[in-house]
Amino acid sequence: MRKHLPLFTAIALVFSILSASGQSLFENITHFNQTVFVKSVAEDPSGHLLVMGETTNGGGPFGGGVDKIVLMKHKADGTLLWTKYYNSDAEDGAYHISLAASGDHYALAGYVMGNGTNSRDGLLLVTDTAGTVLHSIRADHTGSNAYHSVSPTPDGWVLAGRSDGGAGGSYDLQLTHLQSDGTPVFSRTYGGSEWDWAYWAEAYADGFIVAGYGDSFGGGFSDPILIRTDGAGDVVWARTISTPTAEDGMYCTSDSQGNIYFSGYSLGLISGDPNIKGFVAKINASGELQWCKAVSNWSSIPSICITPDDRVNLVGDATDLPDGLGGQDIGLVRLSSEGEPLGGYLYGSP
Repeated sequence: MRKHLPLFTAIALVFSILSASGQSLFENITHFNQTVFVKSVAEDPSGHLLVMGETTNGGGPFGGGVDKIVLMKHKADGTLLWTKYYNSDAEDGAYHISLAASGDHYALAGYVMGNGTNSRDGLLLVTDTAGTVLHSIRADHTGSNAYHSVSPTPDGWVLAGRSDGGAGGSYDLQLTHLQSDGTPVFSRTYGGSEWDWAYWAEAYADGFIVAGYGDSFGGGFSDPILIRTDGAGDVVWARTISTPTAEDGMYCTSDSQGNIYFSGYSLGLISGDPNIKGFVAKINASGELQWCKAVSNWSSIPSICITPDDRVNLVGDATDLPDGLGGQDIGLVRLSSEGEPLGGYLYGSP
């Protein structure tokens, strides 16, 4: 199931800032009376822009309140149409890319903790286009689990997360496939005796690809792991990117040729640079490493978008850049399919 990739020399990406303020069609700021942490954005089939986050009602982000999920719907020009809060009798929250749109449904993934749970349960809300909840699904067992992300499939949704109900005895990577109304197709776990988490999964060929990290794979500290499965969740292959330091895999997606791009963060990869940095790797359909590159001064690369001509857009947290806009900025870098930098943008403020 698991095979360590050979160690490689990573190349730090050097990119120029093409615009100090970026080139955007609009920039909107929505003000709230309480703290809101944005987790995900999505576009629905009608071109509406959705923003999903976690808000704290009745207190600040570190106490005094109860976390809830909030969803905002905008027109294509950024005009806010409505804001919906999803309240339960427990604490609800989200971790990673936890919003998806498909057909006339929206899916919001996360966790619920508190009343009615033994520890933490995975939570999926399926709504109509008005934000009204049609189905509320909780992954409940005697231990702890959570959904970290959701993405659409041709027949429903696929969720990535973690569960301590698997065979590993600790947290395992979790892959769950549901029909559009939330009816389970399967739920599988992968991992060993240590902590192993999945952050993202999406449909790929006749199955799925899963990105995460594991402490169980023998590469030193935590290792990023990429898993390809068939349609039933059985493993086709699994690959790790291991160095003596800690790494974490956060996202994966594919291009028109079936190549997979895998990203996250690392404390290694660049000789003499122990600071945290983003990384991106290209892996072919057979699981063979094509290249891996690190982006210094980025704390992570949690998302990738592939253009129709197979260019690779990386989005991440750019920190303390010499020519940056502030202490931490939003970074966008475009690469060729061979990993050569084509340009970059920064968005932010002092």
